[in-house]
Amino acid sequence: MTLFSNADSERAVRLDYGSDADEVNGRQCALVRAGDGGRVEISLHDHRDAETFCLVALGGREGAAPERKRCMGPFHSLAQGQGAMKAIVAALLNDAYAVETDGRFQWELMAARLAKEIRETRIRHRTDTTFVPLGVPPENPD
Repeated sequence: MTLFSNADSERAVRLDYGSDADEVNGRQCALVRAGDGGRVEISLHDHRDAETFCLVALGGREGAAPERKRCMGPFHSLAQGQGAMKAIVAALLNDAYAVETDGRFQWELMAARLAKEIRETRIRHRTDTTFVPLGVPPENPD
């Protein structure tokens, strides 16, 4: 089983604003499983600044500590973060994973801790993360 292979970083992720994701404990999350006992838990966390969100994905085997972790963000709206999460789930579904609707999230605390570390780092190192696409000049106040 390969979780988050190097090829994953080369894939373009297009945001998916379609179907709804499950909401557990006040945050958006998804659990997908592979047939060989692998699992990926993906959760979207609010940075508590009312502006940004981060995505945390943990992957590994059932009943063990996660072997891999990935964090993405910041996302500047809940819809943008949900779109990224749905796109990742769709990519995993194409790689023979299946969505687990009744499963238990075993790495919730680790995901929350990673999100807290990201939030604290953002507070210590304030940066402007607004995005201006290439070819589109910023608006002139003239």
